[in-house]
Amino acid sequence: MGIGNFFKNLFGTAKETTKETVNKAEEFLDTTKGNLSEAVAKAETTLEKVKETAKEKAPEVIEKAEQVAENVKETLSELTEKASATVENTIDTIRDNVHNYTAPKNKFEEDDSADETTEFKTYQKPSDENAD
Repeated sequence: MGIGNFFKNLFGTAKETTKETVNKAEEFLDTTKGNLSEAVAKAETTLEKVKETAKEKAPEVIEKAEQVAENVKETLSELTEKASATVENTIDTIRDNVHNYTAPKNKFEEDDSADETTEFKTYQKPSDENAD
């Protein structure tokens, strides 16, 4: 009978330990449910406050966004005009420079490049080999 008592104690203790574990798990579950209920209630309250604040602030935010958009449009318009003028001036300058370098020279215009390329040769009188 010693073996029977051994198994009875072993399984009996396991049964009690299991019941204790289940009880602790149930307590933990109940506590967690309570905590989650509180958290959900707080979250709902906070969400309602956020919704109310958003409704109150939305017109201000929309107005500011419209002002910023208008300022951006004006700035971009000004910059576009300046860039357009700069590009036109650059194109005109390029056309003038290309024309100056590629157009045939007028006969009556002074040619400054002649000074740079003209070489003067000195003339030497041939020596007279038969001279006394």
